[in-house]
Amino acid sequence: MIVNDDMIFSHLQKCGGTFIKHMMEQHMGAVNIRPEHNGYTEIDEKNKDKLIVGSVRNPYSWYVSLYHNHVNDEGSFFRETFENTSNFSEWVKKFLTLNYRVYHDLNFSLLSQMDIGPYSYRMLVCYADEVHETKNVKKSDVVLGDIQFIKADNLAANFAEVVESNIGIEEDVKNAILTADRIHTSIHGHYKEYYDDESLALVSHKDRLIFELFEYEKE
Repeated sequence: MIVNDDMIFSHLQKCGGTFIKHMMEQHMGAVNIRPEHNGYTEIDEKNKDKLIVGSVRNPYSWYVSLYHNHVNDEGSFFRETFENTSNFSEWVKKFLTLNYRVYHDLNFSLLSQMDIGPYSYRMLVCYADEVHETKNVKKSDVVLGDIQFIKADNLAANFAEVVESNIGIEEDVKNAILTADRIHTSIHGHYKEYYDDESLALVSHKDRLIFELFEYEKE
């Protein structure tokens, strides 16, 4: 997480967090507290009165970005998942139905039990204050932390607006954020170019928590 005197940014992977981290470090006197992707429950009680910000992304887009970030990386900890797949749609169907595998922070036996996708699992680790069920998790089982959420679409403007409306922001800092180049963006088309009907339906189900909690529309 990224911390300064007034706010905390909780960094969920592939949701624009690297951009916000750099903006806060360069313009807002923030430091990066490792491990970088630690979650809401790890924030000290004394810091929970600060503005806490998190970012989310459309699940369909999240998996396309993850795929393009790792598919050509020979050192990826997901390298094995690309074997015997020839395109994104084949890969995502394999990736979301894995079992008895552990890759990096993802125990797919646990994900299978919870009946959720990797994105939803990482979201819960990062943003949930409580999860009341470990099998077939539903929206009603999840209590999110006291977090102001922004969406990765139009990320810079959304971030500046949340900061300005909650704790204020200097005009030069705001302008620096609004005019900065995006960071670590993968090169790919719109997510609709990559899915077939089966893979769309699978993401819609496995990441139902994100669609419902953050009001994204399912295809």
